[in-house]
Amino acid sequence: EKLQDAMCSTWVQFAKTGDPNNALIPEWPQVTPDSVPTMCFDKVIDLRVDHDKKLMEAFPPVQTGFGGSGKMAAVFGLPPKK
Repeated sequence: EKLQDAMCSTWVQFAKTGDPNNALIPEWPQVTPDSVPTMCFDKVIDLRVDHDKKLMEAFPPVQTGFGGSGKMAAVFGLPPKK
């Protein structure tokens, strides 16, 4: 239930404000050109920076369509568009 509450609170907070941060998760900074923070939801909820960088470089995501505010990139651990 703790994991469920944290994930739901994060999605609701993001939907309401565009910022996923809430009291149930560690501080989640925005993506920058030098850092891609990714929240890992598991038995322990923790923030990892560039933890899958080699994988993302080998298989870069395809971004098409409306880029929005760029905050969705942070949610999915994608680097910001330049």
